[in-house]
Amino acid sequence: MNVIKLSENVSVISAPTNVGVIALPEQGKTTIYLIDCGSSDEDGMQIYDYLCSVYNDFEIAAVILTHAHYDHGGGLPYLTAKTGCGGWICKDEAFFAEHPVTIAQMAWGGAEPKELRTLYSTPKKIVRTFKPDETIRLSSEDSEKNVSLKVVLLDGHSSAQTGLMITDSDGKKSFFVGDAVSGRNSLKRYWIQFMLDEHKAKETTAKLSSVQADYYIPSHGDYVTEIEGLAELNLLAMLETEQLILKILKTPMCFDDILTAVLNENGIKMNLTRYAFMSGSIRSYVTSLYEDNKIEPVTIDNKLCWKVVD
Repeated sequence: MNVIKLSENVSVISAPTNVGVIALPEQGKTTIYLIDCGSSDEDGMQIYDYLCSVYNDFEIAAVILTHAHYDHGGGLPYLTAKTGCGGWICKDEAFFAEHPVTIAQMAWGGAEPKELRTLYSTPKKIVRTFKPDETIRLSSEDSEKNVSLKVVLLDGHSSAQTGLMITDSDGKKSFFVGDAVSGRNSLKRYWIQFMLDEHKAKETTAKLSSVQADYYIPSHGDYVTEIEGLAELNLLAMLETEQLILKILKTPMCFDDILTAVLNENGIKMNLTRYAFMSGSIRSYVTSLYEDNKIEPVTIDNKLCWKVVD
C-alpha cells in the first residue's frame, strides 16, 4: 500500500480513490480520522489492515466523507462492523449516504437495474453532519497540538460535495477536494468526468484556484502543490465537451444519439453502468447549454431532439 506523508499527522493512502489519514497520538493511543474509505468491503479491510500494521493501539474516531458516492463511502460498512465507527458528512448529503439506492435511481431515472443496486445497496452509518464553512477541532481540547478541519462546499459533482481542509499542528494545510477536480491521469483516461450540475461544477473549479493550501488531494489522481493548472485542465475538459455537443447538434439529434456520439469521439465503450453515469453527465451538459440558450428542444417523429439555436 502506497502511503504518502504530507505533514506531521496527515497522510494519504494512494489508491483508485485516495484515502486521507489523520493520526493523532494522544495519551498512549492514536486517534484516527479517515477521509473517504474506498468503494467496497475489501477496500475497508485493506485500510484497517494497514492501520493495524502501523499503530499498536488506535481508534477510528470517524470516516469523514467528501460526498455519498459509492467509491468514497463503500468501505464504511466494513469499518463500522469492525470498529463501531461511523461517518461524518455534509448535512445535505446525509440522506444519500443513509439511503444510497436513491443515487442509483437518480442515475438511472427510475427503478435501478441490479448492476447499480449492487453498487448502492448498503446504507452507511452517519453519526454526525456538518455544514459548509464549519470548522471542527479534531485534536482533543487538552492537547497541545491543534489539528482542525474546515469544510468547504464544492458542489456540482454531487448535490453537496465538500472539500475538507486539514490544518495540521505544524501549520501545513492539506485540502482534500473530492471529485471537484480529477487528476491528470484520471482525465487522460476519461476526459468526461461525472457531474450533477455543470454550471455549479464550473463555478467550483474556478473557486478552487482561490483556496490556499500546501497540498491539494483529488480523490482520483496524484496530489499537487498548486491547483491552478489542474483546475484549468478540468475546466478545459468541460468547455471542450460543450463545444463537441454544439458541433454534434448542428443536426437535430435525440439524447441517446448525442450520448453515443460523445462517447465515440472520446473512445469510451458503452456498457450498462457507464450508460447510467455518462448519460447523467451528458444530460447535465445538455441542461446547461439549454439554460444558456445555446440549444433548444424540438420534436421530430414524436422523439424529443435537441438542436443548436439558430
